[in-house]
Amino acid sequence: MSLDRLKKIKEKRPISDTDQAYKPSYRVPKKLEKIDSDSRKVFGFGLASGIIGAVALIMGTFIMRTPITSLYSYYSSLYLTIQIFCVIILLAAHATGLILGIVGKIRSNKTTSSNTIETLGSIFSIIGIIANSIGLTLIIIVFPITIYYSLSTPIYYLS
Repeated sequence: MSLDRLKKIKEKRPISDTDQAYKPSYRVPKKLEKIDSDSRKVFGFGLASGIIGAVALIMGTFIMRTPITSLYSYYSSLYLTIQIFCVIILLAAHATGLILGIVGKIRSNKTTSSNTIETLGSIFSIIGIIANSIGLTLIIIVFPITIYYSLSTPIYYLS
């Protein structure tokens, strides 16, 4: 074919987006969508709930692991007071994290758009709800049991 004939064919048939022969082989990135404020709120609530749950669970394991041996030391009443104060702070942290997780999950169910930020927020909300529920349950059940056994155990069993 001559060059003139190719030019005539090209002029008669313009290139369109639906023409498979002229589509690029690479994927053209889509234009980024603007993230609305509801998605940001869902992500913020979920992330805060997950972080509070994880940090409070880690702090709770350090606070609640040695009440028995330290209650019979010289500073037993001071240690017990500090431990009770820390447990109250942990209860407040877990309750706050649980509320934030529930609010984040409710907001994610109410929004109409679904994007990556909102999906991550919903996942963090579920993780926060689970972690804070476990933490609250452990504090409510385990802390009174450890205090009861540490106060009812005679000192000669500990040495």
